[in-house]
Amino acid sequence: MRESRKDHLIDTALRLFNQDGYHATGIDKILDVAGVAKMTLYKHFRSKEDLIAAVLDRRADYFATKFVEGSEGKDLSARDQILLIRDIHADWFRSGDFAGCMFMNALSEYALPGQKIHDQAVAHKQAQLDNFTKLFREMGHAEPENSARQLMMIFDGAINSVRMFGAKKTIAAMQTMVSELIH
Repeated sequence: MRESRKDHLIDTALRLFNQDGYHATGIDKILDVAGVAKMTLYKHFRSKEDLIAAVLDRRADYFATKFVEGSEGKDLSARDQILLIRDIHADWFRSGDFAGCMFMNALSEYALPGQKIHDQAVAHKQAQLDNFTKLFREMGHAEPENSARQLMMIFDGAINSVRMFGAKKTIAAMQTMVSELIH
């Protein structure tokens, strides 16, 4: 039962942080929406930052699960893995809960290196970049690190573009840019 309450708190906080931001979402609002007592929250998390860290872990797990589901039973080449990541982004952009990247938002709200949330968001983005570099290296790109940074910029730029201009045109442009980069 403790795990289910903990998971419920994480899921509730994820929705609220995604919708309203980290600083704008207070503990009292999370408790009210989750329907749990403050004691329950502090039984599982020492601070709001610990809850945010758990939310970011949950969000990273969500996308990792989407990748595993999309590649299950398939022997995907590095190129196909990038296309799958592109398609996961496109599906996310079309989803009803899209509100931008929680890691990029964390970097905006926790802007100073050395802050736990900032460092966790940077580590997540670095892991993505490292994975992209590995994939471009497997594809034999002359400059895999540069190609990986370009891919990261395409995805992160698309995230912001969807927020400003909507999903349809952004997805089309993102698909074109990724296809051109991986050829």
